[in-house]
Amino acid sequence: MDPELCKDIILDHSQRPRNHGTLVDSTATVEGMHRETGDWVKLSIKHDGDRLTAIGFEVQGSAVLMASCSLMTVFAKGKQTKAVAAGIDQFLGFLEDTAIPAENLAVMGDVVALAGIRQFPARVKCAALPWRTLRKALAERDY
Repeated sequence: MDPELCKDIILDHSQRPRNHGTLVDSTATVEGMHRETGDWVKLSIKHDGDRLTAIGFEVQGSAVLMASCSLMTVFAKGKQTKAVAAGIDQFLGFLEDTAIPAENLAVMGDVVALAGIRQFPARVKCAALPWRTLRKALAERDY
């Protein structure tokens, strides 16, 4: 993906985040924090069986964190929890293993825009936090 397009997508999601805010009728809430960076995320999730029908978030942290949360919620909303869990594993594996090509994220839509983050280890932690937090929420529901 074109680096300028990636930059534009990240900027757009950080300035106009999708699904930002707390769901009042959530069926699960989970928080995550990265002590080293001071980043914090709170996810509120609404389940219908094994499908995530809605997901909202609050954050304190960087623009990368905001964009990653926004992109993650767009990816996860409306999907079966098993597909979401597989996407989380795929994304985190990609962030942590630079040998995995960015094309592997193409099926995840605009999430691929976060590919350039791998060049900045401190930013990887920001981008990974919401995904790790959602994984925690899914594990707590035992899917």
